[in-house]
Amino acid sequence: MRRRSSKSHLNKLDKPAQISFCMDAVLEKIGGKDKFGAAKVFVHWPAIVGAVISSNTKPVKFENGLLYVNVRDSAWLMELRSVSKHDILRAVRSQMGTVKIEDIIFRLGPID
Repeated sequence: MRRRSSKSHLNKLDKPAQISFCMDAVLEKIGGKDKFGAAKVFVHWPAIVGAVISSNTKPVKFENGLLYVNVRDSAWLMELRSVSKHDILRAVRSQMGTVKIEDIIFRLGPID
């Protein structure tokens, strides 16, 4: 019986791989890449939309290509739905990378 060298797999790599590349591959295989990409929006929401909008909104769910965002009150809800939605959608898409976002659903809800 021939014994395999434990170092044989190391010869395939010229240098160590960055963890982000490894994680992308693993997440893609297990179907979690969309969720991981969407998590960036939750973490970076204030930077994406700015301090004023982020203090009146909160992303709460990403499902089936839809990002659900709770809004503090009806005045903000109207503003976001009618005026700011396309700008916010464009900014969110730029942060989500390969994750496909179809739309943002703004709704009244808790933001704390």
